Amino acid sequence: MGWLLGLLCWRDLAEIAFFVLVFYGASCWLSRDKTNNLLPYFYGYCYGAFCAHVLGLQLVASFLFLCAPAAVMIFILVHSQTLQRNFITHKRVVEETQREGWVEALVSASLAAASDGKDVQGVVECSDSLKQFLFAQTAIGAPVDRGLLHVLFASQSYDASRMVWVDTDGRLVAINVCHRQSQLDNPAAVRCEGDLVCEWREDSALLSSKTDALFFRLDAHTRRFFVVAGGVAHDEMEMTHALYVIKKHVHGAVAADTKEGVSHGTTQTARRKQQDIS
Repeated sequence: MGWLLGLLCWRDLAEIAFFVLVFYGASCWLSRDKTNNLLPYFYGYCYGAFCAHVLGLQLVASFLFLCAPAAVMIFILVHSQTLQRNFITHKRVVEETQREGWVEALVSASLAAASDGKDVQGVVECSDSLKQFLFAQTAIGAPVDRGLLHVLFASQSYDASRMVWVDTDGRLVAINVCHRQSQLDNPAAVRCEGDLVCEWREDSALLSSKTDALFFRLDAHTRRFFVVAGGVAHDEMEMTHALYVIKKHVHGAVAADTKEGVSHGTTQTARRKQQDIS
C-alpha cells in the first residue's frame, strides 16, 4: 500500500478524493428517493462505463461517457425529492373567527353513519388550498353541524366511497369529493388497481405529504379510524385517539395561520409608520 501511495502525488490524491466525494454524494442523494429505486441504475451505469473502458470497448465507452449528461438529467427529473420542490400550493384565506366543537360534531356524525353501515372518508383543509387537487361533486358551504351531517349521511345522494370536505374554520365545503388523478398520478408508483380504499390511502398520503391537509377514514365494520397527516399514517385508531390527533393537527394549523397573520400585520404596520415619518 505504501508503494502505491508513493507513486501518487498530492494532485492525484486530491482528484481521487474529489471523485469519491462526488460519487458518495450522488449515491446518498439517490438513496433518499423512496418512491423510485434509482441507486442500482446509477451503479449499473457507472459500472458499465468502467468495464467498457477497461475492456477497451472504445465505442461503448465513448457512447456512455457522451450520454452521461443526459443520464444525469433523467435521474434529476425522476428523483421524487426534486419534484417535491416544484409542488406549490396556494394559501387559503382563513377566517378570523374559528367555530368551536366542529371536530367533535364531525366525529360524532361519522360514528352515527358507521352505525348505519356506511364508511366515512373526509379531508380537513388547513392553510394550503386544495381546490386544484380535489373535485367536489356536491358543494355545501355551510357550518359543520351534527344534525346537518346526519341528514347528509342518511341521504341517497351521499356516496360513501367519496370524501367529506371541511376546513379549519368549521365550514362544510362539500361532500362526494374525490382526488383529481391528473394532479396526483405518479407513473413510477405501484398502484393498488381495483382496490378503491387502497388507492384512496395512497392518494391521501401523497397529498398530505405535499400540503398541510389531514385525511381520515372510518371503517363501518371495525369502527376504527385511519388518519394521515404530513405523510404519516395512523391506522386502526379508536375514536378518542383519532379525535385527539385531528384536534391537535387542526389547532396547530390554526396557530400557525394566526402567527403568520400577526407577523404579516406587524410588517404592514411598520411599513405604514415608516411612510408616515418620511
